[in-house]
Amino acid sequence: MTHLNYGLQWGSFEFDLDDGEDRYFQTINIEGASLTRAMLLNMLHFALDVMDDYYPGVMRIINADADPEETIELLKSRQPAANDSTSEAQARQ
Repeated sequence: MTHLNYGLQWGSFEFDLDDGEDRYFQTINIEGASLTRAMLLNMLHFALDVMDDYYPGVMRIINADADPEETIELLKSRQPAANDSTSEAQARQ
């Protein structure tokens, strides 16, 4: 997960070794401003897009079905795109 997190600007992945839970979280500094509904929705959608893009590859690594280094390089080399079936198919290979 550390290698995957390197370069992610707005959040990071965590993996719980006790129960196998994998999660992504993000933070935002709103000092001097008020959190609005639009800001919250944007953060939520961004986090969901990241999980959609990375989840297939992360699960393959966790289940030992893929080489971690190769999978992470593949995930990082492509441009994340929501609802892109080509990107999802590449992550599953």
